[in-house]
Amino acid sequence: MNKRIARCFVPLTLVVLAAAFVAAGGEETRKTTPAPSAKLAEISWMAGTWKADVSGDQLDEYWSPPSGDSMFGAFRWMKGGKPWMYEILMIAEEGNDVVLRLKHFDHKLVGWEEKAESVAFRLVGHDAQTAEFERIESEERTKLTYRKPSPDEFIVELEHTTKEGMKKDEFRFRRANS
Repeated sequence: MNKRIARCFVPLTLVVLAAAFVAAGGEETRKTTPAPSAKLAEISWMAGTWKADVSGDQLDEYWSPPSGDSMFGAFRWMKGGKPWMYEILMIAEEGNDVVLRLKHFDHKLVGWEEKAESVAFRLVGHDAQTAEFERIESEERTKLTYRKPSPDEFIVELEHTTKEGMKKDEFRFRRANS
């Protein structure tokens, strides 16, 4: 098999195998999904698909429901109708802490952080509508606050250090229509 055919065949084979795996085990997988940990169940209200318009830019954020000891998230920022940046996020229990980790990528999925690094935040406070995370492993003070004041509203606040001092950005999301 020549290299050109192999380059097409291998990804196609992986897609077919993944589809077969999901089809064969999908129902069983749903039945055996681990229950969320008690700590993550308390912030499960973050789950959902959210959209925002910020000065003409489109933002999308997704959070999975907790499963076992983790939640998965994804974020996309579109400028002028084209992808500008992405984030892959996860929230998981690490020892006695709940930690949010994220990695940034440009529009071509080139990572901003080094390959083995991520930006980490520790959950420092939460209630039925708010989760506050503070950056760890950094000299810069950064705080991420997620709020859900109503079932269809999701607010993300980012406070971070700049040359001029602390800056606070607020992103107001609405639940995406299914």
